[in-house]
Amino acid sequence: MEKAIDKRSSRKAVGDLDEHLRYQGAESLSNSSTTSDIASTMAGVAIGNEIASYFNKEKSNTKDNSPQPPPPPPIKREFYIVKGGESKGPFSISEIEEMLRSSELNQNSYIWKDGLKDWVKIKELLPQLFKKSPPPIPEDG
Repeated sequence: MEKAIDKRSSRKAVGDLDEHLRYQGAESLSNSSTTSDIASTMAGVAIGNEIASYFNKEKSNTKDNSPQPPPPPPIKREFYIVKGGESKGPFSISEIEEMLRSSELNQNSYIWKDGLKDWVKIKELLPQLFKKSPPPIPEDG
């Protein structure tokens, strides 16, 4: 009983699993008398070190409490276009912009999204895509 209490108190004092395994290995080496006992103990220490290493990695991975950036918002694909006499889509606003840049669409192409009663021209629904230059400078500026 006294031996178990000593062992438990020595574990509390050590605290770290890796250190404890080293302590146990050293203690068993001093108590061993045969080569097979020493070999068994060394194998146990090696396995114990691997286990301790795994748990220390897991512990260090969970310690990272730095704030992580939020995930990017999902791409909204809400626009439909008329192309070749057919409805195509849905497309995101950036896809619509790319089709305008590549001349697949123009400001008079038809577009639709949920909430619209009818198809409208792109320049009516998304006029901000066609303002390429700033407004005139005010006279008092």
